[in-house]
Amino acid sequence: MTASSLRSLAGLLRAGLSLRSSLRRWPAMISEADAQAATKIVRALGLGLPAAAALQAGESPDLETLACIVSTHQRCGGDLAAMIDALGDDIETRSQHAADAAAAVSGMRLSARMVASLPIVFFLLMPLSRRGVGGMPGAALLLLGLGLAGAGFVWMSKLVPVPGREVHPARMTAVTMACAVRGGCSPQIVLAAIAKGASGAHGAALTEARQRTALGSTWGRSLERSDDLGLSRIGSVLRSSTELGAPCAGALRALADSMAADEQRRFQTEIRKAPVKMVLPLTVCVLPSFGLLGAGPMLRGLLL
Repeated sequence: MTASSLRSLAGLLRAGLSLRSSLRRWPAMISEADAQAATKIVRALGLGLPAAAALQAGESPDLETLACIVSTHQRCGGDLAAMIDALGDDIETRSQHAADAAAAVSGMRLSARMVASLPIVFFLLMPLSRRGVGGMPGAALLLLGLGLAGAGFVWMSKLVPVPGREVHPARMTAVTMACAVRGGCSPQIVLAAIAKGASGAHGAALTEARQRTALGSTWGRSLERSDDLGLSRIGSVLRSSTELGAPCAGALRALADSMAADEQRRFQTEIRKAPVKMVLPLTVCVLPSFGLLGAGPMLRGLLL
């Protein structure tokens, strides 16, 4: 789901339409690619599902985040259009990072595949070498060379890092909180609402923190004690905001951006490591394949 599509939904809400009416009119105002997911949402609404549950029918991580925001809004109130705009800003930032990562990876992937394919190309461009592939020894030489070339191709392709497409749960929580707080909701109420709908290890950590708050602790201190590093950082932001009496929406958004930057740095580190890792398949597969498919048949052809 693109940022422009979410801003279109926010615009419908600002025009005075209800959430369900906005979602029904949404597919006609967005691009064809996003309209397919939006149409699924409209069908789910037609079956009587609540808006938050219908949004999950779109089968998109961003729509799941939007569903969490809508669910939080229904429990806590606030400016839903502002929350959706904030999510659109986050999607726009992530899209730019993803585009930069894809550009960095595409050249590396092409180079790896070209290097791995060189033995086969060399074999095809040297007719003299084909004289040496007759008989069982030549056929075995050819099959072994092709096998090594294929293995090198697959191995080097797998070593090219793939940009992550899923949003880290802690970052999604920070984004949801930033969007909701920006829309006028209380951070504590938002966290309680998120904890009810969260699942997996992240949900268990939120539930544990929620139990601590029931015993008298604050959300900030409860999250700081969490084993989840992302939630611990969110707790530090909330505690600092409470102690200083400062708004936390901007700090939460900055924290979400920091988490995205950390993921980007980890990916850049993987990109820098990939050429070093490719030395192994180059040595074990590609170079022996080059000798078997190129020099081997050619030498046998000269001797026959």
